[in-house]
Amino acid sequence: MQPLISIIIPTFNRASLISDTLNSVLSQTYSNWECIIVDDDSNDNTEEIVNNYLLIDSRFKFYKRPLELLKGANSCRNYGYSNSTGDYVKWFDSDDLLHSDCLKNQIESVLFHKKPIVFCEYHLFKEQSSFDTKPQHSYKNVTNIFHDFIQGSLVLNTQIALFDRNVVNQIRFDESLTRAQDLDFIFRILENNQDNVFLQNEVLVQIRAHANSITGNFHRGNVEALNSEIKVRKRIYDHVVDSSL
Repeated sequence: MQPLISIIIPTFNRASLISDTLNSVLSQTYSNWECIIVDDDSNDNTEEIVNNYLLIDSRFKFYKRPLELLKGANSCRNYGYSNSTGDYVKWFDSDDLLHSDCLKNQIESVLFHKKPIVFCEYHLFKEQSSFDTKPQHSYKNVTNIFHDFIQGSLVLNTQIALFDRNVVNQIRFDESLTRAQDLDFIFRILENNQDNVFLQNEVLVQIRAHANSITGNFHRGNVEALNSEIKVRKRIYDHVVDSSL
């Protein structure tokens, strides 16, 4: 029996892009997945588009963020996780793309290497013509995963990860963050799992770069995003200082 993989996708006003993402989920050669989409109170026709996918395939599940929960993608990620049942978990974004063999190759790596965490490589894109297999950041020169990650020479994010549920069961996304939530979440995962990671030298994810992304807001000088980044960097700095004492 194939392990069940839960793909958790928060979304907000992604009517123009989410079909590409969900189509990339539908194209997976690995069949035992559930895709949990959590809407963060969109005011466009995102819900209408997602509902079409519910009719196409029962593996898609749609939720709305309960109003009593803090608005934001991190609340949606945590809420999606609480409604997931998979043995393995992949958090994904509603504007990015999975290679058709992403789930298959990642679960094979987890099982073969007996590591509960696997990160594949990724490629940034603006307009997709074909799936580009040139890695944005190569893993070839990685010597120490945790050290290289907190130093910034190793770039990891949740879209490229597949986690054994047992590893992430006690860890949640910080819902106060609007920027660097991936950095914070993966830092807290790796802190106690430095030897439980396999780096997969294969581009299996394409991450979309566009003006309305969190990164786009950050580079435009969004104060809330800047404060969020500083908060996370300080956490990591404090860890490094404490570890050196």
